[in-house]
Amino acid sequence: MSSRSDFDVLANIVKTRRTIRSFRDEDVPKELIEKILDIARWSPSGSNAQEWRFIVVTNRDLLKAMKMFSPGWLGDSPAAIVICADREWAYKVAGILGRDVMYLIDAGIVMQTIALLAHTLGLGTNIILSFSKEALRELLQIPKNWDIVAIIALGYPKEIPKPPPRLPLTKLMIWR
Repeated sequence: MSSRSDFDVLANIVKTRRTIRSFRDEDVPKELIEKILDIARWSPSGSNAQEWRFIVVTNRDLLKAMKMFSPGWLGDSPAAIVICADREWAYKVAGILGRDVMYLIDAGIVMQTIALLAHTLGLGTNIILSFSKEALRELLQIPKNWDIVAIIALGYPKEIPKPPPRLPLTKLMIWR
């Protein structure tokens, strides 16, 4: 059972996580990345499809090549996690809705989990959505039935940006 302190701890993690665009030149231990992904796989997914797939890239030459066709990727992260979804698997488990819509929602959920877990370990992330899927697929030899959803740049932050402004809750919520 959760306690008030659990809420406060999680609220602090959510509120202090930032998008990091400047990383230290320090490798992220393989064990930390595996630890993050091992817990992230417990994220909820529609129909429990678990259709997400992860490609971890730490090879500096591959990272450099990936940046060439990823205009949203700023800074030099020592690692990246390519978030994919096996749409054939999503279709088998959840039908047309799983194949066409649900996999994107599930990928968003797992990306948030990864970002929060990384933050708790002193790592920073940048979720990148602007890139050439075709070039990335060819470079990393990604299976054709996997849709490439995002790239998460991962590393130790060089600096922590100030929090961006947030809309007040009153502008985001209505009661009925």
